Amino acid sequence: MACVHSYFIFVRPNLAARNLNVSIGLVFMCAQCVHLALRGVAPAMRRVTRWVGLIFIVFCLVSVVRILALLLAPPEDHDFFRSAGYDTLILMCYQVLLISLTFALALMVNRRLLIEIMREEEKFTTIFRSSPHAMILSKLSDGRLREVNDAFTALTGFSGSDIAGQTTLSLRLWADESSRDAVFRDLAQGKRLRELEFDFRKKSGEPMTGLFSAAVIIIHDQEWIISSFVDITERKLAADTLARQTERFAADLERRVAERTAQLETTTKELESFAYVVSHDLRAPLRSVDGFSRMLLEDYGDVLDAKGRRVCAVIGDSAGVMGKLIDDLLAFTRIGRKTMRAARLDMGTMARETYAELAGPSDRERLVFRVGSLPAAVGDPILLKEVWTRLIANAIKFTSRKEGATIEIEGEERDGELVYAIKDDGAGFDMRYAAKLFGVFQRLHSAQEFEGRGVGLAIVHRIVARHGGRVWAMGEPGAGATFCFTLAGERSGG
Repeated sequence: MACVHSYFIFVRPNLAARNLNVSIGLVFMCAQCVHLALRGVAPAMRRVTRWVGLIFIVFCLVSVVRILALLLAPPEDHDFFRSAGYDTLILMCYQVLLISLTFALALMVNRRLLIEIMREEEKFTTIFRSSPHAMILSKLSDGRLREVNDAFTALTGFSGSDIAGQTTLSLRLWADESSRDAVFRDLAQGKRLRELEFDFRKKSGEPMTGLFSAAVIIIHDQEWIISSFVDITERKLAADTLARQTERFAADLERRVAERTAQLETTTKELESFAYVVSHDLRAPLRSVDGFSRMLLEDYGDVLDAKGRRVCAVIGDSAGVMGKLIDDLLAFTRIGRKTMRAARLDMGTMARETYAELAGPSDRERLVFRVGSLPAAVGDPILLKEVWTRLIANAIKFTSRKEGATIEIEGEERDGELVYAIKDDGAGFDMRYAAKLFGVFQRLHSAQEFEGRGVGLAIVHRIVARHGGRVWAMGEPGAGATFCFTLAGERSGG
């Protein structure tokens, strides 16, 4: 089209041909615009573009009329400035159409904006009214209510007519007016409130508790408060009821534990007293048996034969063993009744001194004794010395049949408690019977193999338990044993 127009300007000047070329181009352009305005848009937008399409139809008609006029009666004068009055009329029509088109486009844009605004308002209104939470729309400047949704009416009893021109203050919706004032101050400062717990009142005056949320939004250049709250009255009542039941249950449980503890302490004291009395009362008969057997050997030894003398010796030895058992039992019962006196103890020094007291010259020759760096502990010096004595004596005893045996003592702080270990490579024991080690009169080796009465480790267990610790053992037959006990760390212990 541009090439044709140029041809009739520069090569063969012809005003009628140029007008005909422009008119044909306008017909094609306007036809496309008509199609776009009336058919090429969504059906919902055709009301907006309808007037634009009609103006383009008029454009097409004017151009068609001009084309027909040029074809039927082409002008003889080729001077543009001397064109006939008909051409002037056509140009005026084009100008009027252009002005109308501009106006129609402005109307279309404005109407489209209005439709978008209406859609957004409709969307907001739908969300606002259908929300399951009670919602309020109020003005920030004076707090007057503009809108409430159905959930608000169902929850509080206030209808749309009740809230007209009112504020939450005049409706007495807030149980505490100072809470409302604090909310308005925070919102005026631009804060967003999320799920704050407040007390409210219904229209009937019935109290309720709700989780309140609010924010400031802009509508038509004005600041509005959109707020919502959820009724949690029943949930809070259930939580309070559960808390009270839990408190009662805890108090009842504490009372029962205290009663059971008191009963256990009473029973333990009674058993300890009984064991002490029985053990103490058995000493006199045992001394008599031991004394009479010695007298029998001394006074009638010549009369008795070898078998009689051996029987008397067995009676004396058995009485001695029984006496030692009673001594151990008395020591065991005294541990539970002894008042503990806490002091800071150098456990390494205590272990070395204990070994020096227990190991004879022959033990020192055959044993390798090592003490690592042991952490200091807080506890009763006499009782913890008894622990070292029993455990080190055990290690010496069960390595007595091995030359070049090793006893090693180690310690460390682990997870807030002090852990001590006494290792030896002596006789060891079978781990299947480890649970019996710390019971009274429990032995894993016969008296013929190793001397003992089965009370020492029970004493160790009781002393460590009184210090709030644990004791356990690991071993393997013929490969030695490791005895461990724990005490509270210095910080936790005192």
